[in-house]
Amino acid sequence: LVSEIDIRLPEDLNVEVPTDGIEMRFGLPDKVSSLHVGERIIALDVYPLSDNPATMRDLLKRYQLPLTIRARRMVPVSNRDLPVGHQLTSEDFHLEERLFTENPPVGRTPAELIGKRVSTNVNENDVLSPDNIKLDPDVRRGQSIRLVYQTPGLIFRIRSVALREGATGEVIPVQPVLPSGQRSNRTLRARIVSTELAVIENE
Repeated sequence: LVSEIDIRLPEDLNVEVPTDGIEMRFGLPDKVSSLHVGERIIALDVYPLSDNPATMRDLLKRYQLPLTIRARRMVPVSNRDLPVGHQLTSEDFHLEERLFTENPPVGRTPAELIGKRVSTNVNENDVLSPDNIKLDPDVRRGQSIRLVYQTPGLIFRIRSVALREGATGEVIPVQPVLPSGQRSNRTLRARIVSTELAVIENE
């Protein structure tokens, strides 16, 4: 659904109607929100211009017109090429009004994007959207996460709690959980490997 539209009729469209004494009505819905973007066919109905209720509704001619409905939306656009894993700053993008002939991406505010990471390679002038930006953290603050500690010949796995949110590849503080179920007083630094796993960084 769209909230603002831009309708484009073909430039070579030729509709022949009398120059006066008629009223033309496009077959558009009352609410813009009920329109969908893309290629559409709408009706252009021609009625007599009359004060007589008996004749003012007489349809003289109906044309089927092809048109393109475009959604107008303010979206964040990349200022430069951005590699996978890049953490966004305010210098990486700007807001720009664009028209879309397919379902437009959900508009994001700068505050929602700053600090988020690029999930695929982004080219300059690409729209930043959930398709190429990881909007949700892989690990949330307070989440239980498995902690792996490796020594020569040994691998230890313990349960821990993340002290802040983070994305894959980031180092976050975690607290190990003791066998009693209580948290340890010690805070460790761990690099996130996945949504449920982190590896202790060397102190």
